[in-house]
Amino acid sequence: MIKYVQFVDESRTQIQGEFGNSQDREVYPNQGEVEDDDPRYLEFINPPAPPSPDPIDKLREFLAANPDVAAILS
Repeated sequence: MIKYVQFVDESRTQIQGEFGNSQDREVYPNQGEVEDDDPRYLEFINPPAPPSPDPIDKLREFLAANPDVAAILS
């Protein structure tokens, strides 16, 4: 099935939006059509999860910002 998309730039390597049909190219530049199994489209609809922060680093940041709590735990 064809998807109407807008790419980030003219390189057409990354999709930034999807439309129900073709749009005015002057208003929405870098448009294109891709199949619903196109790897760029699949990445757009299912982006990778952001990396989770290390819990130890989060604890260190918290204790540095809250010295009263750090003193209690010492």
